[in-house]
Amino acid sequence: MNTKLKDSLLDILEMDDVEFQQLEANEDLRNYSFTSLNAIELIVEIEDILGVQFDNEDLLVEKLSTIEKIEEIYSKYLRKGRNVNEE
Repeated sequence: MNTKLKDSLLDILEMDDVEFQQLEANEDLRNYSFTSLNAIELIVEIEDILGVQFDNEDLLVEKLSTIEKIEEIYSKYLRKGRNVNEE
C-alpha cells in the first residue's frame, strides 16, 4: 500500500501501525467506526495523491469498506492517473 495512503488511513481510522497490521484484508472497516465521512476523506486523499477524480459509482462507502477494496480502487485510479498523465 502506498505510504501516503496508509498514513491517511491510519489517521482516519485513528489506529497505530500495529493495530492496522492486525486487520484482515477483507475485514469490514465500518466495524472500526469507518463512516461515510471517513470514506469522503479517503477519496479526497486518493484524488490528491494520484491527481484524479473518482467516478460517481465509486463514491460509496461500500467501495472502500475493506483494505482489499481500498487497494483495488487505488490501483484502478493509479492506472487512470497514469493514462491521463500520458495523454
